[in-house]
Amino acid sequence: MRPVPLFIAHWNAPEACLKSIGCLQKSEVSLRIVIADNASDPEKRAQLCRGLPKEVEVVALAENRGFGGALNVLLRRWLAEPSGEEICFLASHDVIPRKECLALLTQALLSDSTIGIACPDQDAEVSPVYPHFTPILGPRSVRCQPGKKGEWKDVVLANATLFAVRKRCIRELNLFFDERFFCYGEEYDFGLRVSRAGWRVVLVWGATVDNPGRAASSLLYSYLHGRNSLFLALRYGGLIAVSVRALLFALNTVRLLLLDAKNHRVDEFGLGRACALIDFFRGRYGAPPSFLLRRSGKIRWLPYSM
Repeated sequence: MRPVPLFIAHWNAPEACLKSIGCLQKSEVSLRIVIADNASDPEKRAQLCRGLPKEVEVVALAENRGFGGALNVLLRRWLAEPSGEEICFLASHDVIPRKECLALLTQALLSDSTIGIACPDQDAEVSPVYPHFTPILGPRSVRCQPGKKGEWKDVVLANATLFAVRKRCIRELNLFFDERFFCYGEEYDFGLRVSRAGWRVVLVWGATVDNPGRAASSLLYSYLHGRNSLFLALRYGGLIAVSVRALLFALNTVRLLLLDAKNHRVDEFGLGRACALIDFFRGRYGAPPSFLLRRSGKIRWLPYSM
């Protein structure tokens, strides 16, 4: 079997990325790894390149295009290649797959041509859940009975951090990440478009990943999570759904600031969510405003859980 392409979006986290690469190269699946570097600081990019095996390619981007934007660059290049690879993996820069994860995802896609996306579970032995979505409540995890290892469950969207996609599905739907999200939510939108177009999205039991580096600026997380969750509500539920979600979002912000001020500070959590509401209703998407980036100081890569 030809090496399976694995595309990684990276930004300013060389240690986490190198650890992830080391783990990925021990996988049962032969991989061709390509990294899209989102205009990292020069010293961070240099540190990454120095530590990489020579067979891993780095595509240096001139600007930070966000998680989906970076992967779009590699997906477009892959579609233009005259290779016979039918599937690829998409991943964050800190993903740590457990034993057989990639093999189980590959097996699922290759065994059923109607599957467009295969995603890992969230450690069914600890907490068996599957991803679900409603426009008002947004993406959430629903408890369920797990299947046997290697079996799969049809879902409406994919878990983030790592998943496998079929080239024919992407080409047929002309499917790429919506770069207006920048970070948080674009992977849910990606999966929803696949399932709503009639392709199957499946969760594969026993295919598990870890993400040890889930740390972020509260300010940026609050902003991006809030704005993009409203965008999802509008896209998939219309004006009524987004109006209800916006009201609940505002009320919950006030509740958390009043009841849990220690963990939800006004200058981070409150400001981020207020800006999220304002920018959503202004129709402002993409990267966070520059004043939020300056205020957040030196930030780390953001987690992918909504």
